[in-house]
Amino acid sequence: MRNVRAAGVVELGPRWHRRPMGITELADDAKPELLQRYLAKWYWQVKGYVGGLTPDATHDELRAAAPSIPVFALLTGPASPA
Repeated sequence: MRNVRAAGVVELGPRWHRRPMGITELADDAKPELLQRYLAKWYWQVKGYVGGLTPDATHDELRAAAPSIPVFALLTGPASPA
């Protein structure tokens, strides 16, 4: 995550058609709702990476785990390297 944080840009898409996208890291206060939806859909795939959280985690449990789980938002518009 350090490289993503430092660059502020990621490349998305297949190898033959990658597009640079700007990103910003979300504040911890914004993470619980997104983490809840993410776990509801992808828990089976990510259960080993979310610090013991489950789809049934409470808002307080999600808030407590938020600082240790990086969450980024994609920015619209052209991206430029930092």
